[in-house]
Amino acid sequence: MANLSETGEKYWADPEFINEDVSLYLDPDKTATSEPKSPDYAEKTGHVTWKRPQDIYTVGEPKMCVNGVEPADVEQGALGDCWLLSSFMLLASQPQLLQNLIVYDGIDKGFAVFQFFKNGKWQQIIVDTLIPYSETQKSIAYARSHNPQEFWLPLLEKAYAKLQGSYESINGGSMAVGLVDVSGGVSEKFVLTDPDMQGPLANGQFFRQLLKYNSQGYLIGCANSQKDDHGNTHDGNGPQGILFNHAYGLERIEDFKDINLQILRIRNPWGHGEWEGRFKDEDEAWDEFKNLRDRLNYTFKNDGNWWMMWEDWKAHFNRVYVCKLFPQSWSQFSVPGKWEGNTAGGPYPVQPDRDEEVKSSHAKIDSNDRWFNNPQYRFTVTKKTQVIISLMQEDFNTSKKEYIPVNFTVVRVKSRRDRLYDLDQDDIVCNAAEGGQRFSQREITKTLTLEPTYNKKNVHYIIIPNTENEGKNPERPFFLRIFSSE
Repeated sequence: MANLSETGEKYWADPEFINEDVSLYLDPDKTATSEPKSPDYAEKTGHVTWKRPQDIYTVGEPKMCVNGVEPADVEQGALGDCWLLSSFMLLASQPQLLQNLIVYDGIDKGFAVFQFFKNGKWQQIIVDTLIPYSETQKSIAYARSHNPQEFWLPLLEKAYAKLQGSYESINGGSMAVGLVDVSGGVSEKFVLTDPDMQGPLANGQFFRQLLKYNSQGYLIGCANSQKDDHGNTHDGNGPQGILFNHAYGLERIEDFKDINLQILRIRNPWGHGEWEGRFKDEDEAWDEFKNLRDRLNYTFKNDGNWWMMWEDWKAHFNRVYVCKLFPQSWSQFSVPGKWEGNTAGGPYPVQPDRDEEVKSSHAKIDSNDRWFNNPQYRFTVTKKTQVIISLMQEDFNTSKKEYIPVNFTVVRVKSRRDRLYDLDQDDIVCNAAEGGQRFSQREITKTLTLEPTYNKKNVHYIIIPNTENEGKNPERPFFLRIFSSE
C-alpha cells in the first residue's frame, strides 16, 4: 500500500479504477453528450460523484458487515445487474460462502480486497472505497445494503465492475455466469420450454430434482425470459408481478405431503416488488392452511420476498439456473488448455446411418484426423464415482471474444497411456452438448456416474473438448474442470 504513505493522504485511492466516468461507462463521452442519456440508467442517476463510506454514513462508523450477512441485505440500484446481485443474494443465504469473497476489510484505510472465480481460478481484486453516489437521488447510485451502516454490497459490486472493466459492463448479464464467478461452482441452465423438459415438469421429476438441489445447498435462480419479434430481450411487467428478463433467487423449496402442498420461496434483489397471485402477502390462501406461516417462519412485509405454489411458479418462470457446490470430501481438478494450430480440431463430422451397411453394432467410425487432434485428457476411477465435468471459455469481458458453441466427448478406453485415434461408437459415454444445447455459452457441464470396469474389464476415460463451429476453428483458451465424489 505504498500510495498511502507516499501521498500522506488518510485514505488510499486506486490509480487503476479511477473515480471518473471512464470507470462508470463504456463510452463516457457519449454519455456526457447524448440526449436521452445512454445508457438509459444514467438518466435516473443524474450527476454522479464519488464518496467514501465515512461521507455517506455520518452518524457512526461504517462497517463492511453488521451482524453478519443475509439475503435481505441486498438492494438493487439503478444499474441493471440483477443477475449479479441475485448471485450475491443467494450466496448470502450461506454466509460462509459470501465471507470467502471478502479477502481483506480495510474500510478504515480506504480500500478492500475481494476475490472472484474467473477463467478457472480465484482472482483477487483491490479497490478503494470511493462509491458512485447520485447527487440527484441523494443516495448510493447502484447496489446498496439495506442497513445504511453496511458497505459490503456496494464495494463488492465495485470490485466486480473493476474486474469487468466498468460499471456499464455489468449492466445486463447471465445469472449462470454470476453464480459461478462468486462461488467457484459449476453452473447448469434449464430452459423449461424445451420439449425434453415437459415430461419432468409434468410428472414432478423436476420438482424433486430442485428439492434435492436445494437440500444440498446448491444456489438456484430463476427468470421469465421473453424476447420481442426481433429476438431482443425487453424489460416489462409480466402477469401478476413477475418481471420479464429479471433474475430472482429461489431460496427455499418445501414439499408438505401432509397438506398436499408444494411451495417455493422467491426473492427479488430490488428488495421490493412481489408476486401478486395466490399466497401473496395477506392472501386468503394462507387461511386455508392452518399454521403454515408458522411452519415457514414467514412474516408479511413488502421486502421483495414471497412464497408461491409450484404450479404457479411453473406458469410464470421459464429459466432456471443452478450452481452446484461441492463439499471438501470431493476431488477437484482444474486444467487450462487451448485450441490452437492442429489442436483446434473442430467438431466431429456428422456420420451417415450405417445400419444397412454394417451388421455389427460395434462398427468403428471413419477416422477424422482433425477431430482427434483436439486436446485429450485421460482419467481413471477406482470405484463407482459421480463425476461432474465443466468446460469453460475465457470470460468475454477479459478476452473481448464472443462465446462460441463448444462441446466435449467422454470416451471409454482400455489403454492407460495411448492417445485415441480410432473411435468405436459403443465407447462413447456421452456428448456434453446435443441438439438444442449447441449454442454459444461460457460454460457447458455434464454429470456422469462412471465405473472402473466395463464388461468385466478395466477401463479408463478420455475427455475430448472441441469447438462446434464447422469450418471455423478459432484459436482460444479454455478451462476444463472435473469434480468427483471419489
